[in-house]
Amino acid sequence: MRVTFEHLNKFKTSNRIFEGRNISLEAKKILNEQKYRVEKEYDIFLSHSFGDAETIYILYTYLKSLGWSVYVDWIEDTQLDRQNVTRSTAELLRIQMKRSKTLIYASSSASKDSKWMPWELGFFDGYKPKKIAILPITSDSNKYENYIGVEYLSLYPYIEVGTSTLWLKDPENHNYIRELDNFINK
Repeated sequence: MRVTFEHLNKFKTSNRIFEGRNISLEAKKILNEQKYRVEKEYDIFLSHSFGDAETIYILYTYLKSLGWSVYVDWIEDTQLDRQNVTRSTAELLRIQMKRSKTLIYASSSASKDSKWMPWELGFFDGYKPKKIAILPITSDSNKYENYIGVEYLSLYPYIEVGTSTLWLKDPENHNYIRELDNFINK
């Protein structure tokens, strides 16, 4: 089963940490805070479209609830100005990608318009080519369909929800490869 907006919303509603919270407002607040976090290493660099900010914030929280450290630029490095991208912005993203064990590419309808996601994918592929996975986020009606990656995304394994964990699947024959935890920590 694929990760769906409904799956993430179910996590949001079933998890007490979201009770009475305005997730969209919190995501905007995080963007406005001026703090800088440096962790030695992240398990996951989450490449995403900011057009999916609310969904990405829920996904970020979901992945952290599974025990992984996750890098999302507007959450971890809120001092970055999304309206004024500079060389120092690109350098900071390179540093954070080098500190990350894996890159998860959150593919959605909004991601096709992102200018940064292909850049992040290309950089990471050159740095750690065997540590990339695609996480397709779809509507509930598509959750049992096999993911067919568009163009270059079909080069990488994709993530699906299992009964108790997330799994990687082969993009060609759609067989299960291994648990995401083993992929990240190997």
